[in-house]
Amino acid sequence: MRKRLKLLIDTREGLPLDEFKEGIFDEIIREGLPCADYWGAVSEDGGEWKQFPLSFERKGKPDLWQTFATKEGHRRFRTMLEKADKAGMKVILLIEGTMMEIFEGIKQSQFTGDSMLKLLATMRIRHDLEYHFCESRRAMCRLIEDWFKALAKEWSTNKEPHSPLPNHEASSDAV
Repeated sequence: MRKRLKLLIDTREGLPLDEFKEGIFDEIIREGLPCADYWGAVSEDGGEWKQFPLSFERKGKPDLWQTFATKEGHRRFRTMLEKADKAGMKVILLIEGTMMEIFEGIKQSQFTGDSMLKLLATMRIRHDLEYHFCESRRAMCRLIEDWFKALAKEWSTNKEPHSPLPNHEASSDAV
């Protein structure tokens, strides 16, 4: 039984990750996703694609500040988490930078790096938001690869897909 992996990247992702190891994903597709930036799906023996109940949201340092240091950005992010939760989807936040780089903050912002780290910890407790600091874009790719490969190995595609997830059969914009 051969399992195939598909990676879906949201079309709104401004700087999509492009350092995935060759051969991990059978397909990489740009598509409008209802929440988060990176989704995975698995197919066994050429059967129907089944969506994993896990997605990744990528944030570079400036985008992290724009999202969490403003009331509107923070509200939109919480709305996205609620939307994902209703769909049975877990979102993991990938932060482009080390913890110490985030701690250093952004010079143009009065919102300090220390405040950002405290806010992330609060989001972890209040909203079960798992987050990872990644020292490079390749490290982000590796984390996505590892998680989706592990899910493909452990997660039976006989399970009902989490709804209301869109059907990703009609693919467009192959990367």
